[in-house]
Amino acid sequence: METVHGPRLCAVAGAFRHDPGARSPDRGGARGVGHSRLSRPHLEGSDSGHTRGRLGRGGAQPSRQGSRCGEQGIADDADREPYLPGAHGPHIARRLASPCRFHAGRGVRRGHGSKAVPRRVSRGTEEGPAGPASEGDRLQKVLAHAGIGSRRAVEDLIRRGRVKVNGSVARLGQRIDASKDAVTVDGSVVPLDSLLVYYLLNKPAGVVTTTADTHDRTTVSDLVDVGPRVWPVGRLDMDTEGALIITNDGDITHCLTHPSFEVPKTYLAFVDGAASRGALASLRRGVPLEDGITQSARAVIVERAGGRSLIELTIAEGRNRQVRRMFEAVGHPVHRLVRTAIGPVRLGRLKPGSWRRLSLEERRALYALCSPGLAVHR
Repeated sequence: METVHGPRLCAVAGAFRHDPGARSPDRGGARGVGHSRLSRPHLEGSDSGHTRGRLGRGGAQPSRQGSRCGEQGIADDADREPYLPGAHGPHIARRLASPCRFHAGRGVRRGHGSKAVPRRVSRGTEEGPAGPASEGDRLQKVLAHAGIGSRRAVEDLIRRGRVKVNGSVARLGQRIDASKDAVTVDGSVVPLDSLLVYYLLNKPAGVVTTTADTHDRTTVSDLVDVGPRVWPVGRLDMDTEGALIITNDGDITHCLTHPSFEVPKTYLAFVDGAASRGALASLRRGVPLEDGITQSARAVIVERAGGRSLIELTIAEGRNRQVRRMFEAVGHPVHRLVRTAIGPVRLGRLKPGSWRRLSLEERRALYALCSPGLAVHR
């Protein structure tokens, strides 16, 4: 059978050959998209930027000829006798209030003269009530912080009806509780809870996939020592290496481990013997095991060398030691097994025993993969 060369071989070689010059990804993970605070737009009108209008407070204002107050015989401010300090006789403590003067109350501000200008309504309330601040944060702010886009871009998505909250079309200015409400954009669930963490570990051989071990063996929790309580998603045999997701997200754990989601997992198996066409056909079609025939799988020969074969196998099941049992059933026992991908999350050049944070794109891809079931599970 023809051997696969080129990009595929280069992509998978890192899982079996240690490259001293390769740099592992940043343990801190990719930074999220930064967002600068939008400046508040100027108020409409010719007096933008002024707080009291153009006329000074101390200057005398000309009398308004033909004004309504003048017709009623009430003097304008300019016609009143000013108070002169030290003058004999009674003095006026303060000028009389004109019935024509508009006293701006709450919700208005002073413009030119006595003209009251309504205060600008805050952005986001034009298409629906926002509710009290205790109900949560504005939807556009939460989605912007989640990396969906800038606030203006998110507002445009909301106006177009592409955002839903708990299954209902969202409205601009709506407030949500990021720890409870389920938000989708174009049908894909968006991870919002800032307390949730996601890591990818390259598990070495000899490490058990548990958080504690009674036999004092090294566990994955010993390798990924972080603040919040986390757990491994699924299991890898002690002798199996490769990609293992560590998180405290129950929804993602349910999605990646429940067989109904059929999340694909990719492995590189270094097996004994030269794999034949018949063996690959059996792997692709389904292999009879003690607990039933396996589902169809994707099997590709990567390399043949020295009486052994390097085969890439992708399955959507998670039975106990399934990959090893499949290869034994077709006559090629596994010499070394490495998991290189879990759905859209790939191991890449992450060194054995090292871990990194999942990027925003990887988290969103996982939620997109699990969205149909997560909407029901939540």
